[in-house]
This record gives sequence, C-alpha cells and structure tokens, in this order.
Amino acid sequence: MWRDWTRAGHRAFEALARLRAPLIVALTGHAFGGGLELAAVGDIRIAESGIKLGLPESGLGMTPGWSGTQRLVRRFGPSVVRRMALAGAIFSAEEGLALGLVDEVVAKGEGLARATALAAEVAKRGPVAAQLVKAMINAAEGEDRDAPIEGLAGALTAYTEDLAEGVAAFRGKRAPAFTGR
Repeated sequence: MWRDWTRAGHRAFEALARLRAPLIVALTGHAFGGGLELAAVGDIRIAESGIKLGLPESGLGMTPGWSGTQRLVRRFGPSVVRRMALAGAIFSAEEGLALGLVDEVVAKGEGLARATALAAEVAKRGPVAAQLVKAMINAAEGEDRDAPIEGLAGALTAYTEDLAEGVAAFRGKRAPAFTGR
C-alpha cells in the first residue's frame, strides 16, 4: 500500500506542479503532511488566518511521502522543513508568511475570494509570458529543469532558415545545405 500510495501521490503532485498555467492555492484549513505537500505544488499560496502548517509524519513513525523532503526544501528551504519534519514544529499562517511557506495571509473566510481575485489579475497577463515565467522559476528551483531549456532551444530554432532547409532536405531526400541562419 505505501509504495503504491506514495507513487500515486507523487504522480498526482508532479502533474499539478507541471501545469503550464500558474496555480494559486487557497489554504482555508490546516495543511499538515500531504496537505502541505499539495499546497507546495502551487505557485502562490494564500492562507486564511487561523490555519496551521506542518509535517507531523515523523511523530507518527513515518516519513513525508509526497515530496515533503524534496519539493518543500526547494521551495521553502531546508531549515524550515527540518523544523517541521524533524522537530514537529507547527506554524500559524502568520508564521508561515514570515518563513515563506505562504505568500499572503487574509482574514478567515476570505481565502478563496482573494485567490480568485489574484487569479483574475494573473489572467490579465500575457498567457505565454506567464507560462514561460513559471517554467523559468521552476527550473531555477530545480523543478522540471530540462523542459524549459529544451523548449527555449526548440523555440529559437523554430524560425531559422536552417530548420526550413533541414525539413526541405528531408522531404527531398537530400543532404541539407545549412547556412547558420
């Protein structure tokens, strides 16, 4: 069960983390263990005052299984994750804001409305630019590092004369005559 459960969780969280569109998370209740790991896949986290954040797994004799020791370290830093995962530290929304676990704290009951308003602001931006910015930030954090590099390379070659020549040569069953343009 644990092996399958952990794999399934990783697949689900990786799929969410790799969404091209920015993902805004509204934390309207406590985020412990898998809940905090799920929140960490988001690009921006809005927390309601009164919620708590933590990784209690080691106190139960188990380990975080859905990237609590990996993605959370990349996003929030090893010091904060060690305090939660090893020492059982539980943080309030306000403490989470100071530690970088959340990006904004709003009054209880206002999390979803604030996340929706923020999503509307993000939606006004250039969608391709927003997707590329997200990919570059994720790569800087060590998330899916290869995709943006390969995507950039593909985009740079997409409009070259060499690509047109290579395709024409392939279709014509001849050797290409590349010019470097």
